[in-house]
Amino acid sequence: MPEALELYETGLSHQRDNDWDRAIAAFSEALRLNPKHVEALYARGNAYEARDRHDLAIADYSAVLKLRSDESTAYHNRGLAYLKKGDRAQALADFDIALRLDPNFAKAYYSRGSAHFKGKRLDDAIADYTKAVECDPTDADCLISRGLAYVVRGERDKALADYEQAIRLRPDDARAHGNRGNALVYKGDFAAAAAAFGEAIRIDPQDAKAYSNRAAARFKQREYEEASADFSEAIRLNPQNGNAYCGRGMAYLKLVRRDEALADFDEAIRLKPKYAEAYVCRGFVRSAQGLSAEAIADFSEAIRLESRLAEAYHRRGLAHESLGDAARALADYDAAIEREPECAPAYNRRGVLRAKKGELAPALDDFAKAARFDPQSRRAYLNRGLARLMQRDADAALADFDAALALDPHYINAYRARAKAYEKKGEPARAAEDDAKAEELTAAI
Repeated sequence: MPEALELYETGLSHQRDNDWDRAIAAFSEALRLNPKHVEALYARGNAYEARDRHDLAIADYSAVLKLRSDESTAYHNRGLAYLKKGDRAQALADFDIALRLDPNFAKAYYSRGSAHFKGKRLDDAIADYTKAVECDPTDADCLISRGLAYVVRGERDKALADYEQAIRLRPDDARAHGNRGNALVYKGDFAAAAAAFGEAIRIDPQDAKAYSNRAAARFKQREYEEASADFSEAIRLNPQNGNAYCGRGMAYLKLVRRDEALADFDEAIRLKPKYAEAYVCRGFVRSAQGLSAEAIADFSEAIRLESRLAEAYHRRGLAHESLGDAARALADYDAAIEREPECAPAYNRRGVLRAKKGELAPALDDFAKAARFDPQSRRAYLNRGLARLMQRDADAALADFDAALALDPHYINAYRARAKAYEKKGEPARAAEDDAKAEELTAAI
């Protein structure tokens, strides 16, 4: 039927221009003239799928299969439509048939791997992605997807190898560079991660997520000005991104720009009213402003939204302490430690409250854990030293004060505490020297 063929060719032309509605109209007219035009059914199904009209696409692919039951591509395409609809079981069934019909069908392995990944069956996903790569070693998408599955499974080196191979195949693939950056973040290589996100931005300057990710990597490197600038660009590109507002607020906090930080946390909460971390951050600012009751309200809301958030309990404990409510503070520190057994700041503050109650043995145990879980915590050493002074163990106290000063040679409180230890040992000259150093540092502030 020449007219049907001509209409089919017209539909293909519209399809090439991404003019899906006109393509669908042309294919539909071709099928009116020739209902068994398999290629027109295929093409209209693809056009429907491009418009996210999954049920109509499935109907066309099914019509193809009634005419040609051995069409592996029709099973694959129908499986993709089912997967996008959220029917993973039916999608897997179609992918299985497609692969029985064509055991070297790389796209079908890739799609089945994606279905397994959505179902959190990582081993099956990786196996299928691997088969897809074996069938088509030039398919960068398969490598990128397998890399993501490796990241989720905690195999970061394998993920990096896949992303780097994908980049060799497609040097200007922003997703490959971005995913590589994420894997590097998981490995703790924040400088390399920031560079990878920078490549993603170079390729796609409109990628708001890449700016947010580079900002987070820069924040980890204490590059707070650069981080705030990247978060600002992410916000410009996507003003509805509550996470970016929260991230910029944290950078502003580090830059001691509290009013701007508070405004960002307010906006993050407006955009995402169930964003527990934003409430914690806003509560921190309110605590710093002396607004302890308001801070407690924010920390409590964070806990209501996310009961496993140890930092919210720890911060609320600090706010309770500032109001003189030691009992509630202790309960919050206990809750923080229960949820995060290596929460060094909570051990530190709980130890302080226990020491004030005269419970020196448990306080010393808390300070020891705080120092073990955070070896850079000068306060843990200082507080343990003070507790040892209360036990009249000046030598052990001196060792702790020395450790605190090794971490921070300008730690005024450690000099004052060490002066007391020297006094206890009957060494007034050394005590006077530390007192003088403390006064010198205080005057320089």
